[in-house]
Amino acid sequence: MKHYCLTAFERNGHMLLNLTFQAKSDTEARQIALKKLSEQNFTQNSYRCTTSQGDLILFK
Repeated sequence: MKHYCLTAFERNGHMLLNLTFQAKSDTEARQIALKKLSEQNFTQNSYRCTTSQGDLILFK
């Protein structure tokens, strides 16, 4: 399992979400990240999901 970090921001740069989680693959991590963003109503905010190695796998 790989570790991932999901963050969401307001336009002014204020961090709304800072979450770490594990997933088997980057594809699964994208699905988990989008689900968590949707649950928190952050899909309209800026967000990113990165691997523990710093690879960007999701960005808005």
